[in-house]
Amino acid sequence: MTIFRTASATDVGNARATNQDAVYANERLCIVADGMGGHAGGEVAAQSAVSGLVHAFHANASAKGLLAGTRKVNQEIFDRAEEVDELHGMGTTLVAIALVPHRSGDRIALINVGDSRAYRLEDGELERLTEDHSLVEEMLRQEEITSEEAEVHPYRHVMTRAIGINDRVEVDNWTLAANPGSRFLLCSDGLTNECSDAVIQEILIANPEPADAAYALIRRALDHGGNDNITVVVADIAVEDKPNPAASSPLQSRFQRTADPLPQDRRARHSAGRAGQRLGEQLVTFRVALFSFALVLVLGGALGFTVWFDKASYYIGINHQYVAIFNGRPGGFLWFKPTLAEQTPLKISAVLPANLPLIEEGMLEPSYAVAQQIVKNLANEQAAIAALNASNATGSGNG
Repeated sequence: MTIFRTASATDVGNARATNQDAVYANERLCIVADGMGGHAGGEVAAQSAVSGLVHAFHANASAKGLLAGTRKVNQEIFDRAEEVDELHGMGTTLVAIALVPHRSGDRIALINVGDSRAYRLEDGELERLTEDHSLVEEMLRQEEITSEEAEVHPYRHVMTRAIGINDRVEVDNWTLAANPGSRFLLCSDGLTNECSDAVIQEILIANPEPADAAYALIRRALDHGGNDNITVVVADIAVEDKPNPAASSPLQSRFQRTADPLPQDRRARHSAGRAGQRLGEQLVTFRVALFSFALVLVLGGALGFTVWFDKASYYIGINHQYVAIFNGRPGGFLWFKPTLAEQTPLKISAVLPANLPLIEEGMLEPSYAVAQQIVKNLANEQAAIAALNASNATGSGNG
């Protein structure tokens, strides 16, 4: 029997207040979704997409069933967003793989909408299977920019396709061979924004067990910045007579990062007699004082870092139906609340619908200057997409 040996993990990351990713993994079906549309909307869209696709696939465990289920959850999320004001504009990415029957044996059906990704590791080589549905990816495919430029491009937030944004959606779908020994990775962009394909390949090869690989990927993304929610599924193709009970439900845990334990102080060795006892007491008192002083320095440094971390952050959000730039973290950080840095003249109604969920959630940027540039790009993106479409139409006409 062909099965997936799976491990999945998700982490809120270092910058977000909530986790809007959703994940599911068992022996026949693996799914990752990355929600958009504010704190409530993103979570609702991602969870709805995953649970809806699980039920649809169980009702029709085939490649056609997986595709039909994806279109069904798109309609359901769109309808719910239209009915509930608080959820208006919500959407999600969706990438999934499933083992489906075929006349030549089990095959892998794959669907994708958005910029969450699927990879395959086979014979030590990592292959990216999906294409991101984003403006930057489209520009990259048209060879208008290089891969290096794509990584830092100001349009990198612009999505061209997502689940739930429109009542109908185009779904990338195909089937692949289910070769025993092959390894598949599904992930949200919280991983790929922090880790290159080369790093991902290195980690997948270095960790034979799916759980170890999933943990290592999350850890690397966190250590590299962790500026978004991070979700991964590692699925190995295996042939087994008995099902693997550990793979029937996903591991969804927050990986707590704990500091390395400090070495314990050695006890003062006291010599016999009162003089020796006094010396030991003095040593202990000195050490207590030194420890207290060091603790004050550490706490002061931590407080200073916290203030700097908050004040050095900027994000793009909404203020009174206008796009605005805020100083701080989306939703606040500890006891620090974001403050308005600039009220821009750009109305929300002038922004592409696909970008509204990102702005509602808060587009975190590394500096005030970058945030200002992103706002300019948001104001001009309608023209940019129109120019791109015109270029594609011209290219098709010349062909």
